[in-house]
Amino acid sequence: METTDRSDNKPDTRRRPGRGSRLAIGLVLALAALAIVTAASPAPGSVRTLLAARATDQPYLDSYPSSTALGANGDLDLLLHVPGMSAAKVALFVPTGYTLRIDQPSGSDLGLSFGWSGSLGTLGDITASDPSQYTGDPAAQACAPGPHAAVWLFQLHALGQPEATVPIFVDPTTGAEAALGAYELQFCLAQPATSSLGLDGLEFSLDSALTNPNTQGAYDWRAIVTPAASDGATDPSAAYELRSLAPLPARLAISARYDRHIRRAIVSGRFIAPATSVNRMPVSLYAKPSTDSHYRYQTWTRTNANGAFTFRRRISTATRYYVEIEAIGSCSTASTAPAGCRNETLTTISSTVVRVRKK
Repeated sequence: METTDRSDNKPDTRRRPGRGSRLAIGLVLALAALAIVTAASPAPGSVRTLLAARATDQPYLDSYPSSTALGANGDLDLLLHVPGMSAAKVALFVPTGYTLRIDQPSGSDLGLSFGWSGSLGTLGDITASDPSQYTGDPAAQACAPGPHAAVWLFQLHALGQPEATVPIFVDPTTGAEAALGAYELQFCLAQPATSSLGLDGLEFSLDSALTNPNTQGAYDWRAIVTPAASDGATDPSAAYELRSLAPLPARLAISARYDRHIRRAIVSGRFIAPATSVNRMPVSLYAKPSTDSHYRYQTWTRTNANGAFTFRRRISTATRYYVEIEAIGSCSTASTAPAGCRNETLTTISSTVVRVRKK
């Protein structure tokens, strides 16, 4: 059984590493990160931190694209945080404008899945399956009735626990659901068995299955989470929505130098996202001195009205830096889910890595 740890290990950039090195990726929140964040809507909303959302067991959906350029084809990570994984059913909606590959042959490797418990995660594969196998399956039909365009499988388990294979039913949306996105990905979790695993998050890392829209805009990824009733069945009356806003195109540009006069490394940059507000966005700084093997959270600041920001840090040796935006706030519009929309994150955006030498 493979595991990974996200406690203090951050990637050099958002470029997807190879499968072997991905055992050590930190594609989700570093528990030490203390970045204050704002709403993802054009006007700043309530101020919360992703750390606080985790610490207070607030559910959220977060997205991590390898590219936020228009028309880019690349990898994407979706993190669904639900306290205790007390969800009987989840429906994920891909925003209209994205293209999703759903024609992979049975057995194709589509990416990785992670089951998170705090900072520790168990790793599994996401593979394509034959949709025709599920048309007569009572459990599959109870979860998502009818035939499906594609079925993907992922492994759900906790450290030291046996694996369970969970099907994801993938379809283009029709009717009223088309207002939520272009594609719907549905899966059900056996309860109370899933809650007993002690997980608080599921992450899906999809390899080059998505192509970004060609039109500038702010695109909402959505999850409709249906909790379990006391008998473990779905409770549709309690279903709630989570969102993750992806502004396209978007870029987090940085540069760095050493200032001999103030004896500090100067890391400055700009958040560029024409489709959303760039004012007062939180920017977290991560550093890896030449004597260290990990990137570690340093501090945070906010952008100005033009998206610009600056950090000044004392260094004793050559140091590599990158910055990241992670934001969560109140939902920008009303939801059709019976229990409403809980919150909306801004898709996590990382800069490239810069290096500063003390002179």
